[in-house]
Amino acid sequence: MMSHGPCKRSDWKYSPLDARRLIKLNICMSYAFLCLLTVIFVLVSILYHSTDSFRKQCLRLNILCIQNGHNSIPARTFMWNDTRLDILNMEQFHFDTRFKNPCWFETLISPDPYQRNIYSSYSRAVKRMLEKMTLLWRERLSKNVSSSYRLRCLPYFYIIGQPKCGSTDLFWRISRHPDVVTPPIKELHWWSRGRQGRRVGYSDLIPLGDYIDIFDKVAFLMESHNSSRESRSRPFPLITGEASVSLFWDNPDWYNYPENQHFLEPKYTNPDYIHHLLPDVKLILIVRNPSDRLYSDYLYFHEANKSAEDFHNSVVQTTNLYSNCSRIRSVRECIYDEQLAITAKVRLRLGLYSVYLDDWLRVFERDQILILRLEDYALNPEHTMNNIFKFLKLRHLSSKEIKYVLEKPIENQRSASDRQVGNMLSETRQMLDQYFSPFNRHFAELVSDQRFLWKEHR
Repeated sequence: MMSHGPCKRSDWKYSPLDARRLIKLNICMSYAFLCLLTVIFVLVSILYHSTDSFRKQCLRLNILCIQNGHNSIPARTFMWNDTRLDILNMEQFHFDTRFKNPCWFETLISPDPYQRNIYSSYSRAVKRMLEKMTLLWRERLSKNVSSSYRLRCLPYFYIIGQPKCGSTDLFWRISRHPDVVTPPIKELHWWSRGRQGRRVGYSDLIPLGDYIDIFDKVAFLMESHNSSRESRSRPFPLITGEASVSLFWDNPDWYNYPENQHFLEPKYTNPDYIHHLLPDVKLILIVRNPSDRLYSDYLYFHEANKSAEDFHNSVVQTTNLYSNCSRIRSVRECIYDEQLAITAKVRLRLGLYSVYLDDWLRVFERDQILILRLEDYALNPEHTMNNIFKFLKLRHLSSKEIKYVLEKPIENQRSASDRQVGNMLSETRQMLDQYFSPFNRHFAELVSDQRFLWKEHR
C-alpha cells in the first residue's frame, strides 16, 4: 500500500474517545501545513527571481513601481491629453517685481487649499508643512470672511544634475546662505516625473498647483519679511530652489505627449517646459568624470553582489547595447529610448553630458547655466560656493558666514561596504574613457572649457 506520510486514510476516522487518534490527527494536520508552506515558499521564490530584474530597474530609475506582470501599469492608459499636462499652452505667470524670486499673489478662497495635494500622501515632511500652512490660511480668512490673498512662488534656481556628482552636498551648502530658503523636499522631480504621474505609478498626475504648494511656506516667509521692511527700493532678496537632478537627462514619457507624437526622438524635453513658465530661471549643473560617475552610480544603486568584475561585465553589455543602437539610429534617439535604458545594466547614458546640454542650450542662454565639476568643488569648496552665490546674485558673505556654509559635513559619501569593493578594473576604465571621449570633447567645446576633457584622470 502507498504511504501517505504519518496520515493514512484510516486515520481520518475520528473518535473523540480515542486520544491516540486525536494525536495522529494533529500530526497529520501539521504535516499538511508544512507541505503547504513549502509550496508557498517555492512559488514566492519563483516570483521573486522573475521580478527581481524589474525591481532593480525601477530602483535605478528612482520611480515608484506598480507591477502588472513584468511591467508597470501601461502608460497608454494614462490621461496624456489632460489639459493640465499641456504646459506649453499654459498662460504664463506675471511675477511681482517686488520680489527677486519669481512670485505672484493670488486669491485665497478655501480654508483648506491642500485637501487633495498628492505630495502630502507620501511625504510626512510635506504633510506637516501643509497642515501648519492650513492653520495660517484659516486665521487669515477669519479676518476677511469673503476672501484674501496669498503669495505663491516657483524656484529661482534649480540644480538640474547630475546624480552621484555631489548635488546633495552642494544644495545643502547653498541653503546655508542667509538669503536662501528651501522647501521640505530637496528633489521633487515634478517636471521630469511627477506631473505625468510617474512618481505615483501613473495612478494620477500631479497638478502644477500641487507642486507650487510645496513652496508655500517659503512664500509666506517672503511675504511676511517683505511687509515688515522699511526700505523697498530693491526687490526682496530671499530666493528658493530645489535640486531634482533628473531634470538634465530624464524625459521618460516624452513620446506620450501629443506635441511629441510621430517623432523618433523628442522635439520637446524638460528645458522647453521649464522655460515656458520660468524663462529667467537660473540653472546649476554639476558633473564629474563620466567614468567615475558611472562606477559611483553602480555602487549606490545596485543592492547586492557588487564587484569590480560584475561592473566590468555590465559596462561591456551596456556599451555594446548603445554602440549597436547608434549604428542605425542617432545617439540622441538612443539615449531617449526608455526600453533601451531598462535593458542596460548600468546607467551609461547619464554620462553623455553633451547630448543633453545641446537640448538645454537650444532653449536657455548660456549665461543662465552655471556648469561645475565635482573635482574642482572637492578641491576648493570655498571658491566654488562663492562662484555659485555670485551666479545667483546673492550678497557676499562675511568670513563667519562662509565658514558656516563650509563646515557642513559632506553628504552621501561612499559607504564602508562600497569602499570594500575597491576601484574599478583598469581595463574597465580604459573602455569607459574611450567610449566617453568624443562626448567629453563636444561638451568641452560647448562650454569652451578644456577641463571637461578630464585629462588629469588619464
